[in-house]
Amino acid sequence: MVIHEVLAMQRKTERRTALWQKQKTTKTFHTDVEDALHEKEMQAAIRTAINALPERCSEIFKLSRYNEMTYAEIAEALDLSVKTVENQMGKALKILRETLSGYL
Repeated sequence: MVIHEVLAMQRKTERRTALWQKQKTTKTFHTDVEDALHEKEMQAAIRTAINALPERCSEIFKLSRYNEMTYAEIAEALDLSVKTVENQMGKALKILRETLSGYL
C-alpha cells in the first residue's frame, strides 16, 4: 500500500511539473510575441517620426545616428558650421522626444 501511495504521489508531482513547464513555455511564447509586436510598432513610430522631421533636421539626424558621423564630419559634408549641426540635432531630438513620448 505504501508503494502505491509513493507511486501516486510521484505521478502527481510529474503531472504538476509537466503542467508548470507547459504554462511557463506558453507564457514565454506570449511574452516574446508581445515584445516583438511592441518592438515593430515602436520601430514604425520612430521611422514615421524621423520622416516627419524638417528636411535639414532629418538629414542631419540620419547622418549622425545611421551613418555614425561626428558633428564635424556632418558640418563638413553639408558645408555648415558645427554649431548649426548641433542646433539641428537638438531640434530633431526635442521633436522626437515629444513625438515618441508615449514609448519612452
